[in-house]
Amino acid sequence: MSRPSAFKTPEGEAAFLAAYDAAMKLWPVPYEEMDIPTQCGMTHVVVSGPKDAPPVVLLHGYWATSTMWVPNIADFSKDYRLCRRCHGSAEVSRCATAQVHRPNAHSC
Repeated sequence: MSRPSAFKTPEGEAAFLAAYDAAMKLWPVPYEEMDIPTQCGMTHVVVSGPKDAPPVVLLHGYWATSTMWVPNIADFSKDYRLCRRCHGSAEVSRCATAQVHRPNAHSC
């Protein structure tokens, strides 16, 4: 099943993803990327920090990406297991944000 795209053209999507990949090379700590199933479809996240640390979900604003956390992520990752929401459609973003407050939401 295909998902809706936030991009008008495949070329625009490719340019965005290339810029995103370049920005993620600036990430100052080790991380892993994963896709988490939600009630609204798959949500792409970036995870870092000790696996046994308390989890914290960092959400970026619309038109931003998880790369906005680069200045803070090294300090946050010392004491917390961080999950950052990544690029995707606005519809999935709204649903993933809503699920943060649900007791049965997926844990990083």
